[in-house]
Amino acid sequence: MENLRALGIKFLLTLGVLWLVLTVMFDLRFGNVFWISVVLTAISYFVGDRGILPRTNNTIATIADFGLSFLTIWAMQVMLVEIPDYPYVMSSLIAAAGITIAEIFFHRYMAFADKNTGDRNNGRTTPALRENYGMETAEEFEPKNNNYNPDEPK
Repeated sequence: MENLRALGIKFLLTLGVLWLVLTVMFDLRFGNVFWISVVLTAISYFVGDRGILPRTNNTIATIADFGLSFLTIWAMQVMLVEIPDYPYVMSSLIAAAGITIAEIFFHRYMAFADKNTGDRNNGRTTPALRENYGMETAEEFEPKNNNYNPDEPK
């Protein structure tokens, strides 16, 4: 149930940002924006929010989301848009920047929801890439020789 709620929130957030950027600023049809939002939500939720975010921190996941958003938006626009001289790269960069800003708040929501609903790190107290390893010490394996004198010839 939490996955569906998070997916719904992420989809509405993505659709809103892409509508503002791609429809209002770049005159892209709403149908194209809808399909870009569906694909981007699915990819970024399962790769970024369920794959990268639990293993790293918010900063790394947000940077990964920017790259993932840019590539997905750019590729989807190339496939769907049939407008000559359409600014694919510029519109993708601006849309990805907007998505990235929204993702910062969505990651905070995910952390809050996971804290209140259960453990997302599979029993670990810290994420996998940020483990705090302690120093291991042990006695020597070789027996002590109390009669050893380094100055004495063998």
